Order: sequence, then C-alpha cells, then structure tokens
Amino acid sequence: PGNMIAASPCNLAKGSVLFAVLVISSVERAYADTRMVRQYTKEAPEIDFPNDAARSSASSTTLFKVDVDWAEFLGKHDMVWNFTGGGDALPSKWTEEAFFGNGLLGGGLRVLNDSNKLVIRVHVGRSDVWDKRAGGSKLSKGNNFQYDRARLPVGFFDLELLGHTVLEGAMRLSLWDAVVQGEVRTERGSVSFEAYAHARRPVLLVKVTR
Repeated sequence: PGNMIAASPCNLAKGSVLFAVLVISSVERAYADTRMVRQYTKEAPEIDFPNDAARSSASSTTLFKVDVDWAEFLGKHDMVWNFTGGGDALPSKWTEEAFFGNGLLGGGLRVLNDSNKLVIRVHVGRSDVWDKRAGGSKLSKGNNFQYDRARLPVGFFDLELLGHTVLEGAMRLSLWDAVVQGEVRTERGSVSFEAYAHARRPVLLVKVTR
C-alpha cells in the first residue's frame, strides 16, 4: 500500500523479534512513586472572629486529604480486549485498537486479517501532521477546522503471524504505565507483545516475543 512504511514478518518458530519505530540508542522508562499524598488548602472565607488568634488559626483550612494507590486505582479502569476467531471478531478497526502515545507521537495497535494474512498492525501518527484543504482547495468546507485540518496517518508496520485463525487473543492498556500488552494464539503457535511511547522522546517501541 502507498502508506506502508515497512513489513516485518514474525516466524513463530524462532526466538524473539524486536522492532522499534524511530530507533534510538537507549530508551528510558520512568516510573513514578505508586503512592501520592496531597494536602489541599485554600484561604478561608471572611468571617467575623472574636479575636485575631481565632482568625489566624482559621486562615488556612485543610479541606481533604487524598491518599491513593494510583497504580491500583487506575488498574481497575484499564481497557481490556478478549477476542477469538477472525474477521469482525478481531479488533481490526481504528475505533477498536489500543492507543498509546506521548502527546506528539502516537500509535494504535490492532489485530486483523489482511488479504488472508493474520497480522499485528501498529499505526503511527503525529499530532502535527494534518491535511491542508483550506485556502482555495476544491475539497475545503470553508471554516470547518475539523475537516480542513484533519490529521493524516503517517503509516503502519505489519507483523505477519503464522496461521489464519485466532484461537485466543487478549490485550490490556495499562493506564498507569501507559503500556499496551497482549497475546495472540493461532493454530501455529502464540506470540506476546508490548508497546509504549517514550514519555519525552519521539520514539515508539514494540516488543514481540515467542
């Protein structure tokens, strides 16, 4: 296809395959503390206090305290996919894929049958790549910003799997780690995968293991 960047077939009989978009020499992963405690205060409203001491003690009031294990809390809201079979049973559309990104560079991971080939597809996009239909273009719709400045896909990578039917498949998008993890099993074997975007660099990394 015209927007195909590269294709990387995966042989399930071999060890592991690792490929990255915009490869750099090292990829850093930063994990924040899993516990966050904050004190929220605000200035108290004007009240007629009997003396200055009372006014001073009430000038700053603690409204509430948040003591949350954010990793555990967000884990309850992770997006989860479970799928078997082929065709419409697979997360094969952009509205069904797992999204990940860092605000500038992003990706979408889906599993689909394409021309009788079972593939794991990683779409690549950037928030500053969009169409320009305004300025006299015949395709312009006037002041319709969403239409005239629609984002354009940069391309995609396909990882071709052996087999034609997904016997068992699952994906999970971790909101805390911003990582997509999953596994696909066909009649020829299984692979697991992990994908994420670097928080501060324009790098997407996808790791696939047998």
